[in-house]
Amino acid sequence: MFVSVGLVNGQTGTWKEFSSADGGFKVLLPGTPTDVTTPNSPSDGMRVNEYELRSDYVGYKLGFSKAPISPKADDAVVMKDFWDKYVVDMEKNEGVKVLSQGDFQVGGVLGREVTMDNGELILVNRYIVKNYYFYILITMTYKENHKVPSVERARREYLDSFAFLTSTPK
Repeated sequence: MFVSVGLVNGQTGTWKEFSSADGGFKVLLPGTPTDVTTPNSPSDGMRVNEYELRSDYVGYKLGFSKAPISPKADDAVVMKDFWDKYVVDMEKNEGVKVLSQGDFQVGGVLGREVTMDNGELILVNRYIVKNYYFYILITMTYKENHKVPSVERARREYLDSFAFLTSTPK
């Protein structure tokens, strides 16, 4: 569904808010992302809205789409089971090695943060489902830069800034 992008050494610029009324969210990024949305998938007809930004040592990607099903986002037990199965399927089907995972909350919604190794990059992703929308926030770093303090700060700034707008999509 989502593909990795190459990292480049560009200017990180000033962190600024990026928001999407269609997606019902806002997030901070160190620059203006590029809309890389593709037409509806021929296999399932789903449209995935995607944005990406490449900056010094970190690649950022954000996507959202209408989810075919929506687990009860207010039921922690249901969501934990949903994310457990999702991560197992992702590791099996996408050829990544899960290094760590944990639950987090944003706007009262339980999500899952997963750190993965795809052989070349370390990805730290956050997955959220709300109001029949599936959200994914992706950060990508080369393995040798993953533990660099400035890279970790940039990753946290991005991931921790995600918030739902007052009016989220229905």
